[in-house]
Amino acid sequence: MSGQEEDPAPQSKDRIAAQAHRQRQRARRDLVIMLAVVASLLAIAAFFSLIDMWHDWLHHEGHWHGDEIMFALAIASLGLAWLSYRRWQDMKAARAETANLAYSLEQEAAARRRVEEDLRSQIVRFNAASQSAKLGYYIWDVVNDRCLYCSEEYARLYGYTVDEYLALSGGAWELQHVHPDDLARYQQASRETIEARSVMSMEYRIVTAKGEVRNVRLLEHKGEVEDGQLVRSEGTLQDITDLKRAQTQLVQALNASSTIFGFFDAEDRLIAMNDGYKKLLSLESLPLHKGITYSDVLRHGVRTVLPGLSAEQKAAWVALRLDRRKRPAHNLDVQIQSGDWVQLNDLVLEDGSVLTTGEIITERKVIEERLRRSQRLEAVGQLTNGIAQDFNNLLSVIQGNAELLELEQLDQPSRPVSAILEASQRGSDLVQRLLAFSRQQALKLEPIHLSPLLQNAEGEIQDILGPDISLSIACGGDLWQVRSDRTQLRAALRGLAENAAKAMPEGGSLTITARNQEHGEAAAQALRDSDYVSLTLADTGCGMPPEILSRAVEPFFTTDTSRQSSGLGLSTILGFMQQTGGRLLLDSQEEKGTSVTLLLPRALDETDLLGPMTPETAGKGEIVLVVDDDNLLRASTAALLELIGYRPLEALNAQEALTLLQAGPVDLILADRDLVTAAEGIDFAAAARGHRPGVKLLFMVSQKQAQPADDAVLTKPFWRSDLVTKVKAALSAPETG
Repeated sequence: MSGQEEDPAPQSKDRIAAQAHRQRQRARRDLVIMLAVVASLLAIAAFFSLIDMWHDWLHHEGHWHGDEIMFALAIASLGLAWLSYRRWQDMKAARAETANLAYSLEQEAAARRRVEEDLRSQIVRFNAASQSAKLGYYIWDVVNDRCLYCSEEYARLYGYTVDEYLALSGGAWELQHVHPDDLARYQQASRETIEARSVMSMEYRIVTAKGEVRNVRLLEHKGEVEDGQLVRSEGTLQDITDLKRAQTQLVQALNASSTIFGFFDAEDRLIAMNDGYKKLLSLESLPLHKGITYSDVLRHGVRTVLPGLSAEQKAAWVALRLDRRKRPAHNLDVQIQSGDWVQLNDLVLEDGSVLTTGEIITERKVIEERLRRSQRLEAVGQLTNGIAQDFNNLLSVIQGNAELLELEQLDQPSRPVSAILEASQRGSDLVQRLLAFSRQQALKLEPIHLSPLLQNAEGEIQDILGPDISLSIACGGDLWQVRSDRTQLRAALRGLAENAAKAMPEGGSLTITARNQEHGEAAAQALRDSDYVSLTLADTGCGMPPEILSRAVEPFFTTDTSRQSSGLGLSTILGFMQQTGGRLLLDSQEEKGTSVTLLLPRALDETDLLGPMTPETAGKGEIVLVVDDDNLLRASTAALLELIGYRPLEALNAQEALTLLQAGPVDLILADRDLVTAAEGIDFAAAARGHRPGVKLLFMVSQKQAQPADDAVLTKPFWRSDLVTKVKAALSAPETG
């Protein structure tokens, strides 16, 4: 407000006083007139009385009497007197009404003064609040393109006083204060809102009279319209420089982190985003500005998001994201074209704005996949452990009875018996591969010379490859001995040769090379501090594409369409190498072949572990007590012992075994370790020697329970030669107290 209106109360009082004075003057005038009329009537009455007397004197009859005329004049005088009295009463009522009106006007003036005081106080508070909020108010004359009114804060935002701003305001002058980079956007928004008669809401920058750049938020309402034309508008302008500075600092902080951040208001217009959000939706090429809609951002960015989806699937995904206020994202995993995985979360605020945050979880995905593989491996390992004992028992029964048949038919070898023995051997190998795959197999680690091992295996490998594939073996001079399991190493060579043969159905070549690899070379393979011997098998086959190469060592993964492969080949070799402290390396290219390298740890010394004893064909009648709850295995083992010269006894459990020990002499107890150690509260070895001092013990264990270089156990399934060797060694062992 530029001025203060005058108090109307004094003017009302003067007007009322003048009106009352005029009423009193009219009352006095009317009274004087009435009195004059009465006097006149009385005078006339007197005159008519004289006339009447004269008429009476002249004529005596036929005319009014004087008393009648006097009566009429008296009546008229009374009427005039009554009218004068009423007029006087009206004047008194008017005077009272005037006094009441004056009192009412006084009360109204007092109330108006109080309202004006409150208004002035509110204006002061509004100015203080607008200054604190940096919010200015204005009214604009659209026709003349000039400012009609502005608050102090509004003028201050531009660096002027109110009078200065009102004097200078105008369209062209106003535009000079809009930042040049925002001018085109400002003019376009202004035109569009004027044509649409809509609210103009935008953020832009202004340049003050002192040359300072400020960020402002404009909210303008198109107000008064005359004859269909816009003549007046009003709005607010708020200084948000500090807010923008804080937002910039926040965005910079978020840019420095791996967090993805995008913020949109209740009308889905962009407020802020960081570089991570731009990268997520590949928005680097999109001209971003505050106010761009989320749908525009999303439709541009979805071209590079979810590369594996079709156009229809992407459209459905866009529709789902546009409905995120009803169905906000919660740990939504999205893969972008770069291959990275991003996890999105939406936070819908009370005012309808949406904050979308994201986190790159590519590494987590890799770890989760490794964990799933590990869990699958563990599950298979648990399954293997569960069935190994029973499977080994069955294989021992098959092998034992087949060997019994073979011994009974020495003069006439039987092909079915040979087939049974071969199948049982393959079954035993399968159990060993499963245990090696699950890293549960007990390996017999010993120093091994690779050169003679490869020479001995050359014929077997060539048979696997067939006549159309050439084989060459090259070993470096002075190869170190390696510490490994001889049986598993030969099985690995056979498995790799089979893979190479399948990769070269039309022929080719397989080259096997071995060379020393010192620690300096092996360090790049993230191995322990040791020297290694690298054993490489390189073929010229079809090779593997990257997607197959990345899964080649997964358990049960196979490209063999004939379903003759268990998918445990490379995964078994991997488990075997990890158990020995080595590593498996794969390198393959399509149409160029595959190279598999086994890094075998160098033997710590040149002393070989105790090798197997040469078995004899028969015992000397020693008594061997076989303890096992598997009737078939126990019976077949006893039959083998009897054929090779021992006298077997059989016991179902530890209690029966102790009873037999009390009944008679026993030289050796051959017992299932799990069975006798499961006896309730019984130390079987101590109890057995308590009944029969000096008795020897030999335990049967499954493959996963066997310890490296453990000659005190017989690993199931076992051959006749293994049985003879272990029994002979146990009987020859020195007595223990």
